[in-house]
Amino acid sequence: IKTTTLNDDNDKISVDCPDTTKAQGHLESTTTTKSTPTPKAKPKPKSKAKSKAKARGHLESATPASKSNIRSFEYQMHGAATQCVERYLELSKLQRKDLQTVTTPCIDDHQLSEEDFTTKGVLAPVASKGVLKCLYLARKARPDLLWTVNDLARNVTKWNVASDKRLFRLICYINSSHNHSLLSFVGDPPELLHLWLFCDASFAGDSTDSKSTSGVLLCIVGPNTWCPVAWFCKKQGSVSHSSAEAEMISLDAGVRMEGLPCLDLWD
Repeated sequence: IKTTTLNDDNDKISVDCPDTTKAQGHLESTTTTKSTPTPKAKPKPKSKAKSKAKARGHLESATPASKSNIRSFEYQMHGAATQCVERYLELSKLQRKDLQTVTTPCIDDHQLSEEDFTTKGVLAPVASKGVLKCLYLARKARPDLLWTVNDLARNVTKWNVASDKRLFRLICYINSSHNHSLLSFVGDPPELLHLWLFCDASFAGDSTDSKSTSGVLLCIVGPNTWCPVAWFCKKQGSVSHSSAEAEMISLDAGVRMEGLPCLDLWD
């Protein structure tokens, strides 16, 4: 297995090639096997050329993936995730042991009281330093953080207690999943690749103004290929009257902002 690692400020990109160790083991076991003669008939000895040809046949049949030449790209930003946690602990005067183990980056608005949205938050003077640090991580390799980070970024100038709780939950999630990475793999020629655009929306997801949020993911897809190219999470400007309307707005934003520009590059 050949691995190439590029280091850039604690961020690593590794390229892995297919593993043929198992096939080589199959080759060795094939070439070292000897026939046990029976008492009645003594088998004829085989030539070395025939044995090698048979071994090569076993090697080719045992490694079909080697012909497709699939390469995987893993975008690792473990260092950036750790720096986000450290920056928050520095600003909030907390310790790492105070962070909880969680499985989602955000909390439901129903878990917040009305006073949380009207009371000024403790981290209001320094909130932007922690939120923008997480925004870099979300835009580069962690789309699972994007919705929560965007919601916090919109409230930097009107920070409240609810924002304090949401940022704490986000940092707990980053600390729990700091070793997560974005994996892509490519194993097809260009003529077999296609652009896939995924669009969705949350209907009236914001409890303060009942506006929906659009989510878009653009990928290069093939029989042996899956490569995320771009993604965004954007709050819609108007209130939708149905989930179908919210999803149509999301589709329009995805095609206009990501799909059509990428078609020009693809052509």
